[in-house]
Amino acid sequence: MENFVLHLAANPLLYIGYLLCLFAAAGVLYFVSGVVGGVKHMLAYDQAADHLKHHRVHALQGLYLCMVILGIWETIRIFLGETPGSTFILVIILLSPVWAPWLKALLSGRGGGH
Repeated sequence: MENFVLHLAANPLLYIGYLLCLFAAAGVLYFVSGVVGGVKHMLAYDQAADHLKHHRVHALQGLYLCMVILGIWETIRIFLGETPGSTFILVIILLSPVWAPWLKALLSGRGGGH
């Protein structure tokens, strides 16, 4: 246990990366379950198009989760000084699932998210 604490104190970014990789892997699995789950119905065309809605939602949420995790990882690396600040544009694009709905609600006049 002492060895783990020493390694954690010496290089915390490694373990933060491991944790974020775990969440990103969950996002990939969620994305794949949405895509693969809908393939059977698309090929057979035995259901209505509304039946595939939850598969599309799963795929999109998995993709958003991966984008947000990568954006968080790059933000941490920018704050720690491991990457140049010019990658902040990439962070803004990757975190768009977080700020885009808020911006859309703000522009349409439905503020507050209720």
